[in-house]
Amino acid sequence: MQFHNLFSAYDFEEPGIYDNSIVIMIDVLRTSTTVCSALFNGATSIIPCGSYEQAKYIYGEQKNKRLFILAGEENSVPPEGFTLGNSPLEYTIDVVKNKTIILATSNGTKIFEKAETAVHKIIGSFVNARTVLEFVESSMKFNVDKIITICGGSNREIAAEDVLCAGMYLDEISAHFTTPQLSDAAKVAIDFFVANHDNIKNVVSQSQHAKNLRSKGFAKDIAFASTLDRCAVLPLIQEDLTIIKA
Repeated sequence: MQFHNLFSAYDFEEPGIYDNSIVIMIDVLRTSTTVCSALFNGATSIIPCGSYEQAKYIYGEQKNKRLFILAGEENSVPPEGFTLGNSPLEYTIDVVKNKTIILATSNGTKIFEKAETAVHKIIGSFVNARTVLEFVESSMKFNVDKIITICGGSNREIAAEDVLCAGMYLDEISAHFTTPQLSDAAKVAIDFFVANHDNIKNVVSQSQHAKNLRSKGFAKDIAFASTLDRCAVLPLIQEDLTIIKA
C-alpha cells in the first residue's frame, strides 16, 4: 500500500495519483470540523461552493428556502447576508437538523473539489478520527492501493494542525502493513504526529491559524476542533461534490 500526503490544496499532483485511492481531506480549523459537526447534528447534506457568489446563486435558486442554510466565512467571519459562519459550535441540532447547508469558505471547501478519480473521498478531522479510521481500515482491501491525505493549509501555506491530523491518520493506517510505501511528505506528517501525539491540543492551539481565530473570539472552536472523537460521523463526498453522512 502506498501512502501520500499533500501539505496544501496547491501542492503538485502527479498524474494518476488519485486512481485506486482513498483520500482523506483535512481542514481542522475549521471546515472539516464544521462539516462533521453539521452532519453529526442532523444536517441532511452539505453543498460546498468554491466562491461566495456561487453559494448565493445556489441558495437563491431554491424554492423552499426553509430547508436550506446559506453558510460560509471570509477571513473567519460570515460574509454579509450569510446565516451561519464556519464555527462548528453554530451548527447545533436545533439549527441544522433536516437542513441542507450551502457552504463557502475562504480555504477549506476548495480541497473538496480535488481527487475526482478516488474510490472514496472522506472528510477527516480530529473530531471524527475513529469513525474515519474504521471505515478506511474496512474499505482499503477493495480495489485500493493508495491512501492519501490532503491538508487544506492556510492562505496557501502549511497549517500545523492539518499536518498533525494527516500524520495521525497515516501513522494509524500504515501500521497495518509490514512494508508500507511512504512518500517523503507522508513520512514528515507521521514523524510530526509521533513527536506530538500526546500534545495534540497544545500543537493545535499554538498554530498560526489558531492564534488568528483566538484574536477574533473563536477560542472555543479551537478547543472543540482539537478534541478526539466528539462527532462519530463519516462525511463522504459524492461525485457531484455534495457531502453526505455515510
